Formats: sequence, structure tokens, C-alpha cells
Amino acid sequence: MSNAVGFADLLDVVGYNYQENLYAQDHKKYPGRCILGSENSVRYDAWQAVADNPYVSGQFLWIGIDYLGEAAGWPVRSWTGGLFDLCGFKKPEGWFRQSLWSDRPMVYLCARLQRQDRRRGPQSHWNWPARSAVAVFAYSNCPEVTLELNGQTLESRQPTQGSWPMARWEVSFEPGTLTAIGKKDGREVCRYALTTAGPARQIKLIPDCTILAADGKDVCLIECTVTDEKGVLVPDADHSITFSLVGPAKIAGIGSGDPASHEDHKAHTYRVYQGRCLLIAQTQKRPGTIQIAAACDNLKGAEILLEAK
Repeated sequence: MSNAVGFADLLDVVGYNYQENLYAQDHKKYPGRCILGSENSVRYDAWQAVADNPYVSGQFLWIGIDYLGEAAGWPVRSWTGGLFDLCGFKKPEGWFRQSLWSDRPMVYLCARLQRQDRRRGPQSHWNWPARSAVAVFAYSNCPEVTLELNGQTLESRQPTQGSWPMARWEVSFEPGTLTAIGKKDGREVCRYALTTAGPARQIKLIPDCTILAADGKDVCLIECTVTDEKGVLVPDADHSITFSLVGPAKIAGIGSGDPASHEDHKAHTYRVYQGRCLLIAQTQKRPGTIQIAAACDNLKGAEILLEAK
């Protein structure tokens, strides 16, 4: 319709929502037009329409980050098709997209049970039932990926160029460390590993900064993880963590990325999802030391210090 009434001719850049099928014919008819995917699916073929056609300037994905609303059904409260979850934690889909976009060598591992419902998607851990058949996926921009299990090479494969380009294996689960090694010209250029987690033993707090502005606006994002005694994240941990804060700041909110969570984001006790949650601390308008602690029955607690200046 925009073409028919001449509206598109008035624009410097013409946006197309989910209309990859029109790119080629419109480029032929309007060779000087700057075409942009203004809203697009995360499907790989939607990206191919950009990558394979230099006259298409790019695409905007719907969606980049999960958001509350447009849920598939109760008790889920959010749209879950993003590259990042509600807390900004990167999902396997985000790593896959990085393998398409990044020039810097990278490789990422995820897995699912071979007979698992594929709609659940792969997960970022190596904790599965003993001797179960596990489908392993490596997302990489390297021409070759070698898979190792506990130091033993299993097989090297090239990421396919099919409907979803990635390297794939079927592996009989053994606890330990699964490693993907990205190679170029036969040499290692990157690696990524998943390690089997033991029982939950402790809490870790990981702040994105330690110095904040005492302006009443600045925030620190603090990742809270439940780990085993070696510091490996426990992927099925769902403990309720109680947080406390002393000093010139407040707990602005807590979340976990769980699309089915109905917990109060302003409460100071929150359940981790897939072993982690996120706390946001916000400064007040005075300087000083900020002490944040996390505690849970049967787990070793954690504490960090921040400074507002």
C-alpha cells in the first residue's frame, strides 16, 4: 500500500515489518531505495534476507529482551522470545545471534535431552541424568569446532549452513566438563566449557561496579548465584534468598528472569530461577559505604561492599 500511494517515496529509509519476501522485488523496482527491516522475526531466514542482500541495511528484532505482557498463558506473565531474559541475562538465542553478527572469534555450548520437547529449547548447563542421550549444540563463527568431554576429543564439526547454522552432536552424558574449541586454520582461537555442578552450597554476589555516584540515581546491578562448593552455578537451584542493605542506598528491585514468577519485585526475599537472580541497588544523595548481604538456610551466605561518592 505504501508503494501504491507513493508514501514510501517520501522517506529516506523505508522500513519493512516482516516483509522479507518484498525485499528483492522492491529493490528491482526502486533500486535507489534504502531498505531496512524495521521489525523482524528472530528466525535465521529473516537474517539471511539481510546478510545475502547488500541493498538491505539491517534489521530490528522483535524481540531483543523479554518483557511483561503478551504471555502465552497463565501462569506465564511475559513474552519469552527475546535474546535476553527479563533481568538481562543472555539466553542461548542471544549467543546464537552473536555467532551471526560478531567478527571476533566466539563459541558457545548448550544442550538438551535428545528426547526432550524441542519447544523448551537448549539449556546452558551440563547436569543431566546418568548415561542419557544429550543433544549438544555449539554456536560459533569459527569454521571448525572440536568437542571434548573430560579432556577426551569426541569429534570436530563445521557449523552447518542450514536453517539454523550450528555444530551438533549426540553425546552420552558423563559428569565433568564439556568443552567446545573454536578453530581457524586448525588452530584454537576460542573455547567455552560447561561443568557439572554439585549440590548447592553457597551464594555468590557479583556486582557490575563497586563505585557509584551519590546522586540518588546511580544503580549497581548485582547478580546473585547459587553455586556448588567449587563455584559452579547450580542450574536447578530455586532457593529463596533474603537480602539486606546497610548504608546510603536502597534495594530498588529484585527479579530472576522467571516468566512464571509472581513474586513482589520490591520484596527483600526472592527465589532464584535456574540458579540466579538480579538485585538492583540505588544510591541516595549522600556518600558512604554500602553493605549488601545475601542469606539462605543451608547455604553459605555472601556479602559485598560498595562505595557511594
